[in-house]
Amino acid sequence: MEQLSLYLPIPYGMKSHPAKWRLLVVDDEIGMAESLRMLLSRLGYEVSIANSGEMALQELGCKPFDLIITDLVMEGLNGYDILDFVDREQLNIPVIVLTGLGSVDAAVKALKHGAYDYILKPFDLDSFKVSIRRAIEKRQLETMQRIQNRRISAVASIAKAVSSTLRLDEIFQIIINQTREFVDFDNAALALVAPQELFLDLFAVVLDHKLSPHSRERFSLEQPPFSSLALKQIPVIVSDVSNDQEMKAIDSNLLEGIRSCTLVPLISKDQLVGILFFGSRVPFGYNQQDLEFLSPIADQTAVAVDNARLLELELRRSRQLEIINHIGKQLNSSLVAEKLLTKAIYLLSDYFQYRYIDIFCFDESKSSLIRTKYHEYDLFSDLKPARLRIEEGIVGRVARTGQTILLNNVRSDPGYVKAFEDTSVELAVPLKSQGEIYGVLNIEETASHKFTEDERIVIEAVASQISLALKNARLFEQIRKSKIYLELVLNSAENTSIISIDQNGKIITFNSGSERLLGLSATEAVRKEVSEVIQSKRVRSVLKTLNKKNKREGWEDELKISRPDKQSFWAHIIIRPIEPAADLFVGFLIILTDVTPRVELESKLKQLTVTDDLTGLYNQRYFFEQLKREMERASRRSTCFSLCIFDLDKFKTYNDTYGHFVGDKILKSVGAIVSKTIRARIDTAFRYGGDEFILLLPDTRLEEAASLVERLRKAISKEFKGQISISAGIVEYTHNMEEKEFVESADKLMYLAKRKGGDRVVFEMEKFSHS
Repeated sequence: MEQLSLYLPIPYGMKSHPAKWRLLVVDDEIGMAESLRMLLSRLGYEVSIANSGEMALQELGCKPFDLIITDLVMEGLNGYDILDFVDREQLNIPVIVLTGLGSVDAAVKALKHGAYDYILKPFDLDSFKVSIRRAIEKRQLETMQRIQNRRISAVASIAKAVSSTLRLDEIFQIIINQTREFVDFDNAALALVAPQELFLDLFAVVLDHKLSPHSRERFSLEQPPFSSLALKQIPVIVSDVSNDQEMKAIDSNLLEGIRSCTLVPLISKDQLVGILFFGSRVPFGYNQQDLEFLSPIADQTAVAVDNARLLELELRRSRQLEIINHIGKQLNSSLVAEKLLTKAIYLLSDYFQYRYIDIFCFDESKSSLIRTKYHEYDLFSDLKPARLRIEEGIVGRVARTGQTILLNNVRSDPGYVKAFEDTSVELAVPLKSQGEIYGVLNIEETASHKFTEDERIVIEAVASQISLALKNARLFEQIRKSKIYLELVLNSAENTSIISIDQNGKIITFNSGSERLLGLSATEAVRKEVSEVIQSKRVRSVLKTLNKKNKREGWEDELKISRPDKQSFWAHIIIRPIEPAADLFVGFLIILTDVTPRVELESKLKQLTVTDDLTGLYNQRYFFEQLKREMERASRRSTCFSLCIFDLDKFKTYNDTYGHFVGDKILKSVGAIVSKTIRARIDTAFRYGGDEFILLLPDTRLEEAASLVERLRKAISKEFKGQISISAGIVEYTHNMEEKEFVESADKLMYLAKRKGGDRVVFEMEKFSHS
């Protein structure tokens, strides 16, 4: 590392204990060289002598120097040759020419070759000392600038990594690589706050400069010094770990052999989301300058943690949607209530892996609840399902009220009835459909688990599927036991449409549930074509296909159906052939169940996976899906489209000044302005992350896109009275352009706009509009 003196500020990555400045004196007059050595040594410099140009080059090749003082005219390699060598090898060492050659041409030539100063012999000592001091100061300033540039580049590399990947392990590796030059450490780690828990989990660890596999250590956020980091949200330096009681109390491989360390909090939306740790085997290894360098890196890392968790949330919601849909389809295939409930418990166990899962259903008197029997655990020696009075416990209360109860400490509820020794938390959800309660889905867990609001929503959706399937199963059971099969079906299925049709598709029977669901009386419906009542091309096609087959089969699906009055709903439809005897086919039985609430819930969950919660715009994940589709469409149809990337100028300063709450209001307002400015049902807007937004503009040339974005720029500037503006880059898609290349092109233009002062739109490398 390059050295600096005590009288200049010390930048990041430079030590605060400079040695003597090293000077190289080059002169083929041995007496002159020795005199200079003695003089400069008395002034406090460390001096080396070279009595020829060749010796000087050898010295420069093997030792670092801070200043060269050289004669100009020497045998062999001369002073000009030394100047050229310093320039060619980019040594960044100032050179003072000290010579008896007093011509103006020689001085001009030396300065053109890069000499810092040209001093004639004999020289004035005071002037000579001033020249040396200024030359070294110049080297100091240049060194500081180079290190500052490298520091900025390191932070920029980390910022770029945050915007290009959601993998925290990759980002941590980049942080380690970029900080080595500026911060000394032996061990390092990234620890993340466990969501909805008061714990820090080690995510990635470096031990002895190497990325290390490690056990999943966790630390309590209520334990110092982590409690102080969570509360004060400011970095901590521990200069001597061996004398720090808080650090000595921490049992971790991370601190083995460590004498000093620093802990930098990762803050997102005023909350601690993690910690960056750096440790050294040397005491007093960290100072305030290290923290000033690490703080912006911590800010970028906090953004990365936030983005990674948003992705994790989206993936979890998508998975939950799949689970709910799969459980619903699996249960609808079971028409025996007892088997259905056992199947439901096993499906829940497979997907959610809770410790105890029970389903309680009312007995015939509705005064007691019966636990569904299955083989995972057997609590009762008589091998019969347990009974629970409706007045008892949390389950009884849910059965009475029809309201979900979530308890993360069952001992706090006086009505809790103990069922298992090791349970501490309970989630009880009613099984109900259209106001009728069938029973309770009850889940219990140990103290290590805490139920979340997200879990409650998902389990309630699953309970809705169980309720619907249970309702259908009980209906089927009623029908099966009846002596008058078809009449009982029609009279008992008040909330389910059951229609029988003949071979020609004419309606024969039309129950009361059909009247409610399809908006038509039985008198109006009977003898009509079923296609006039159930208006669906898919159903019409299926019936036509089934009617042609010799061996008739059933059919089942979910689809949107229109009624004769043009209202529509989502239905689970079952079509079964009516064959009273072998080789006797008389028509079909059609059963319709309204599943609109579940489908709308699934649609809402799906919408959550592609929408940014704060602005209401689409999110980054959905952007890449849409971009791929748009590129394929443009290539297939030989059409054009444009892409705009913009971010908010001065937003970080505004956010730091007024707080994240005001910052969030700014982002919401920008989202609203964007939605108003773009073309409805043509253009699409996305929040890419942080204060960065993207517009996809189909069938739009570059100039048209620039006009639209310019209107947006003016609207935002006007809305915020110039305090918030945007820098935007626009690129038109060129066929065969790669996705990454396309996005990076727009990104580069956006940064060009920022370098030009911001508040502008750039759509070519050399042309941009002014604010």
